[in-house]
Amino acid sequence: MIPNNTLPGQIVIIGSIVISLLFAIYPLPESIQSLRPNWPTLVLIYWCINLPERVGIATGWIIGLLLDLLMPTTLGLHALVLSIIAYLTLYFYRRIRHFPLWQQAIIIFLLISLQQLLLLWLRSIFGDIPLSWWSYWLNPFSSALCWPLIYFVLYFFQRYYRIQ
Repeated sequence: MIPNNTLPGQIVIIGSIVISLLFAIYPLPESIQSLRPNWPTLVLIYWCINLPERVGIATGWIIGLLLDLLMPTTLGLHALVLSIIAYLTLYFYRRIRHFPLWQQAIIIFLLISLQQLLLLWLRSIFGDIPLSWWSYWLNPFSSALCWPLIYFVLYFFQRYYRIQ
């Protein structure tokens, strides 16, 4: 049986985003909640690096808006921050894509740290300061550690379905 390589690229991209959103809202025990990688941001960064002509700032805004609707946050916080992360990724994507995977993980750590800093700052403006703000900073570490997994899984689907 010949594999179906004619699946449109948009379905794979949208599917990966939907799965990442499901991973983001999947309930975890409180003790490991802060170790959850930032799946939607990792998927957004991957597609911005590898398909910058298809995935961009508007996609980051849409993903952020969906996160705002799925999570109990002020509407527009994640949308604004993910738009900024998408912009920075698109600005540097030519450099990032040529780095080895371990250097990309460092950049992922920096981008997600910036995302967490912006979210913490914006949430404090709206009076929604989390109780344990130090646990905010475990997320960039776990996200950077999961970057190779995200990279290889999405790279496999990108090559399998010949998404360009």
